[in-house]
Amino acid sequence: MQRRPLLQLSAAIVAGLAPWRAVRAEAVDDTWYDAQRRRKLPIRVRWPAGEGPCALIVHSHGLGGNRDGGDVWGRAWQQAGFAVLHLQ
Repeated sequence: MQRRPLLQLSAAIVAGLAPWRAVRAEAVDDTWYDAQRRRKLPIRVRWPAGEGPCALIVHSHGLGGNRDGGDVWGRAWQQAGFAVLHLQ
């Protein structure tokens, strides 16, 4: 994938997640719907403490797992100041 489409996709993901930033929870679960493929996409979002900008890590557990996969890594990244998006 070329850099510009990847950056645009990343910006769209972060913009779509921004309303959850106000939620002060360990993790926020939601389900997105992929209309083209007619399937649900369960996600989990972790925001770091603070209100400033942060980098986003997109974590996919791999084949056969779920959004709970990589929970220990997600918590560590969150505590290190990263936003984390777990995909199922």
